[in-house]
Amino acid sequence: MPVVKNSQDLDMHLTDLNALIHHFEEVVEKQLDYSRRNGSVEGIELTTKVHSLLSRHKELIRRFAESRSSSLKVSSKETFSKFLGAVAGLYDKGRSYPESRAMRDNYTALSLLSASLTLLKTYGLQIGDTAVSKMAYDMLSEVCPLIIEISRTLPVIVCRETAKEEEVAYDQAVVDRVTNAVARCWSH
Repeated sequence: MPVVKNSQDLDMHLTDLNALIHHFEEVVEKQLDYSRRNGSVEGIELTTKVHSLLSRHKELIRRFAESRSSSLKVSSKETFSKFLGAVAGLYDKGRSYPESRAMRDNYTALSLLSASLTLLKTYGLQIGDTAVSKMAYDMLSEVCPLIIEISRTLPVIVCRETAKEEEVAYDQAVVDRVTNAVARCWSH
């Protein structure tokens, strides 16, 4: 399959992916600031990993676009994404933001990023552009393990928060039971 000569579609895919990562990174920076003041070791570690991954991926996309003489344009989607981000930022200021919610939001955003990278990998293969496909795969290979790590850590964080809020003892057996149940569900 020959590489498609019109790069506008690729530019659009890269711009959309860059906008998603940029917005996600801004949210994670706020979470990281919160976690450093109020969070657990696990929460700080995971949020730092997510932030590092997003920074690397943003740079990868920028360099890839430059290597193709492509520009990462500001799209109407990006403008809308910024608007939603601003609304979410105002919402965040009005409520407490426990780590469990931050991890849930990161899990959700990483899942969206995973789907976007799957689409980009498929697009790259379909147009015969192995460099696009490889970049998407390389990024995807970092995102998926982080989603799994969050799913394993989330029960720990929720149990800790619940024990504190409800004034009950932290129960590691609950963590183990939930972690095992989630692992079984993913293996089907």
